[in-house]
Amino acid sequence: MVLMAWQWITAVAILTILDIVWLLRVRRQLIGTVLWHAWYWGAFAVVFAAFGSLVTLSQELASPTRDALRWLMLAVAGCPFMARLGAKRPQHRGWHWVVVSFFAVAGLPAWQTLLTGRPLHVAALWEAGLVLVGLLQIADCLATRIWAAPWFLTAAQWMLHPTPRWWHALPESAPVPLLGFWVGSMALWAAWRGWQLPPTSVQGWTRVWQMFRDRLGVLWSLRVLQRFELELPKEIRDAVELRWSGFVRRGSRDHAYLDALPPEAERVLENLLRRFVDASWIAEQRKAKGSQRPMSGKMLRP
Repeated sequence: MVLMAWQWITAVAILTILDIVWLLRVRRQLIGTVLWHAWYWGAFAVVFAAFGSLVTLSQELASPTRDALRWLMLAVAGCPFMARLGAKRPQHRGWHWVVVSFFAVAGLPAWQTLLTGRPLHVAALWEAGLVLVGLLQIADCLATRIWAAPWFLTAAQWMLHPTPRWWHALPESAPVPLLGFWVGSMALWAAWRGWQLPPTSVQGWTRVWQMFRDRLGVLWSLRVLQRFELELPKEIRDAVELRWSGFVRRGSRDHAYLDALPPEAERVLENLLRRFVDASWIAEQRKAKGSQRPMSGKMLRP
């Protein structure tokens, strides 16, 4: 008979329900964008984390199996970020195979343990790879409203490490995976909070840009910003500048956003954004009104 502490099972159930609620709230923020595909990987990671947390609470589970599951939980938490790296039309659908390959390769030490029953051994190369993924997902959100989310997620990942080299004093007890699951849940909460509407002072194309920037992250936003500057005709480039915070007059030292853009600038920007979002999403953001309260987070203010 599998022995589990019912209080820990209850805690996993509560966290799973909260995660489902936050996932559904985040899902509404992604309608009309290619990030739907990353959302599915996020849902898979939550389900896998809930399953892994419950299984590892069993006192009759062999130690190698428990360690393997914890390593797989660590690896699967990086899948949503990997999916966002390929969030660009038209390759966003085929990118799922890249994410599957990432999960298979990152989880290779765990697969070997599950097949052979031998103790888990994680080479430094595998650890370095997942450390790099963690650093990249933190850097990709630093200048956006969801800057706090990847910090929680990365902390949760490394709390799940079955044989940590840098914190040998971490107690080997059943609630440790549950604690990592809880910290990972805070990442979902931070993402949902960070994706609330901008203040009412941010409207028009600047609002579209800020919404896009916060959802697609630093990597893709910098790419769009660079292409926008390159594809603008020279006469418009001398008058309009796209900064990280929004559209201003070229050379302006304040944050007075432009109320309107020249038609050619609108065409260039919309063509670039359509690789990531639908035309209906762009139109909806341009017409929508922002939040009445200021946003929390690390961002450039108007």
